[in-house]
Amino acid sequence: MNFKIIIICFLACMVASCLSNGDSNKATEKKLELKLDLPELSYGDSLALNQVLSELDKNYNFRNLLNKSGINILYVRNLHDSVFFDFSIFYKEYLGIFLEETTKIKKKGFIRNKGYLLFVFDEIGLFDEKKIKETVDFGIQESEYPILYEPLLYRYYLEKKEGRLKFVEESWF
Repeated sequence: MNFKIIIICFLACMVASCLSNGDSNKATEKKLELKLDLPELSYGDSLALNQVLSELDKNYNFRNLLNKSGINILYVRNLHDSVFFDFSIFYKEYLGIFLEETTKIKKKGFIRNKGYLLFVFDEIGLFDEKKIKETVDFGIQESEYPILYEPLLYRYYLEKKEGRLKFVEESWF
C-alpha cells in the first residue's frame, strides 16, 4: 500500500514539473524586445538642468551608478498641483513595464549631457523636440519587476515663480 502511495506522489510531482516547464517556456516566448524611435529633447532652462545633473554627479555619483543594463531617466510629472523632476537609475529590461504603468506621458526622448544619455519621460510637456531622432534598443524586456526592485529616486521641485529646480528628497522610485 505504501509503495502505491509513493508511486502516485512521484507521478503527481512529474506531471506538475512538466506543466510548470511548459509555463516557463511560454513566459520566455512572451518576452519582447523594446526598440523606440526617440527624438532628442531640449529644455527651456538647460543651464538649470545641467546644474542639477552636475549636482547629482557630485553628491550621489549619479552617472557612475549605472551598470551595463542601467539607464538614467528623468520623469517629469505633476503631483498635487506641483511639478516634480524625478531623476532615477533604471534597468533597461524593465522599461517596458514602466511605460505601461505611466500612461500620461506627453513627450519621451533623450538629452545628451556630458557624453551620456538621459532618457526623459514628460507628462507635462515642458520639453521640446528637436529634429534629430534615434532608434534606441532597450533589449529583451521582463514581464514583471523582481521582488526587491526599488531604484533610487532624486526628486526636484520646479518653483513656479523663479523657474528654479530645488532638491526635495532622496527616496525609492
